[in-house]
Amino acid sequence: MISNIFDREKNKITNLFREKKFKDVINKGSNLILKIPDDSQILYILGLSFIELQDFINAEKYFKKLIKIREHSNIYYTYGNIQKKLKKFDNAIDSFQKAINLNPNFSEAYNNLGNTKKIINKRSEAINHYKKAILIKEDNIEALINLSIILKENNNYDDLINVYKKILKLDNKNVKTIYNLGSAYLFLGDIHKGRECFEKVIQIDKL
Repeated sequence: MISNIFDREKNKITNLFREKKFKDVINKGSNLILKIPDDSQILYILGLSFIELQDFINAEKYFKKLIKIREHSNIYYTYGNIQKKLKKFDNAIDSFQKAINLNPNFSEAYNNLGNTKKIINKRSEAINHYKKAILIKEDNIEALINLSIILKENNNYDDLINVYKKILKLDNKNVKTIYNLGSAYLFLGDIHKGRECFEKVIQIDKL
């Protein structure tokens, strides 16, 4: 009987989350979790609701409890994103690495690991993580863009051009990337290819 009551309450909370009524989720879920403190589903929904409300301190609290009950790559990944928001970069790196240990093909975790390494100025490691993310998932455009940014900052134009081309295969009207590709060609002295890129930018802008 008690189990049925809890199940009904959980369903209500889940429906509230789907309706994006995050404050209501927190009000009802906080009371329910006192009665069933080890319920991973409620802990997860509460943590996500706090993320949606940009309350990362409370989100971290619930994910910390959740990790002790259920170790999963997606949980560690989200936990790492929370810690990164809180500028707990060493903790975030540890969480992203644990996500990868559980799922070696977790492209997004490699990308965010790269982002965090870049913040603490471990740039060569960040580049390797971005490349690994792309190797796993060739259409990870976020990792491609992040890699292009750090290569540009390092003035590594030869590798940069190849990355821009990969981005444009996924998004051939990405004006910013086309313009940056033109600039990279000019930097390397290829005026003709640089001009072609700038002309293409003008054509797209006219559409």
